Amino acid sequence: MKAPKGHLVRHPYERVRVRAIHVGESRTQQSHAEACDINNVIRRFDNTGSLPPGRDDGQYADVTHLQNRELGEQIVESREAFERLEQARVAAAKAKKEGDAHKQVELEEEISRLREENAALQDGKSVVKKKDGDADER
Repeated sequence: MKAPKGHLVRHPYERVRVRAIHVGESRTQQSHAEACDINNVIRRFDNTGSLPPGRDDGQYADVTHLQNRELGEQIVESREAFERLEQARVAAAKAKKEGDAHKQVELEEEISRLREENAALQDGKSVVKKKDGDADER
């Protein structure tokens, strides 16, 4: 597919250089230049073994459950679980409207099970379905 004449189409990883012309006095504080130079940061790390302090505390999390799983796999699994939950909600509303109490109770149980499954998926756990319909977390 070609772009209309006169339109610029950029491709991924294509660099577009823009020249900036600054007039007046610079607002950059040159007193921080040495501390921001990456060569000085690496040299200091080699000497001391520690990095400069950050603005916030680091965030640490157990992400071992994410190993050996493709992100695309997790996204597809989460979307499917969400769709199943939405379908169960629609079916429960339909059963309530029709006055089928037995079916409504079954669907409410299904909804609570799907909510638990979605919560497990949001925590990064994989949910494997057994033949009898129960779910097992990995």
